[in-house]
Amino acid sequence: MNREPTKDCPFCGGNGDLSIRQDKFYGFNGLGDKKIKMRLQVICNKCHSRGKPIITDYLVNPSSSNYETIPEEYFDKAWDAWNRRV
Repeated sequence: MNREPTKDCPFCGGNGDLSIRQDKFYGFNGLGDKKIKMRLQVICNKCHSRGKPIITDYLVNPSSSNYETIPEEYFDKAWDAWNRRV
């Protein structure tokens, strides 16, 4: 997972951590795999302010501990959203 350097939180000066959560569950495909969208968002570890959430396209059966199925571009977009805040 790409962790590029982030700017400090504009509110408290804390650091941001990437949060990855299931956003929406759309059911199962014909093979029984889950169809879901994931939400990636950088959250300040001190005051809990949040960057803009990035929602992925459909993903099929991602493991709860393995995010290799999420394209790298979504991680980059989440970090960019945090770094570009004013």
